[in-house]
Amino acid sequence: GTPNCVSGVAFLKAFNEGRMKVTASKVVCVGGGDTSIDVVSVARRIGHIENAKPSDLPETVIHDGYVAHDAAVTAKAQ
Repeated sequence: GTPNCVSGVAFLKAFNEGRMKVTASKVVCVGGGDTSIDVVSVARRIGHIENAKPSDLPETVIHDGYVAHDAAVTAKAQ
C-alpha cells in the first residue's frame, strides 16, 4: 500500500468503530458515488472544513431525493 492512503470503506469502518478521531489536515477522495460522498462528509464532520457557507452544506442541495454536493469546491473555499 501507499503511506497515508486508505480505501474509502476502511476509512468509514474506522470512523464507525470509533477508531478514527482525526484525519490529516487535507483529505483527497478519489472516485465518485455514495461512498465518496460519505468519506468527504465524515472528513468534514471530523472538522477540517471550517469555512463552509450554509449553501455549501450537502443537506441544502437535493435533487430527486439524492444529495448533490461538490466537496472540492467547499474545500477550495478554505
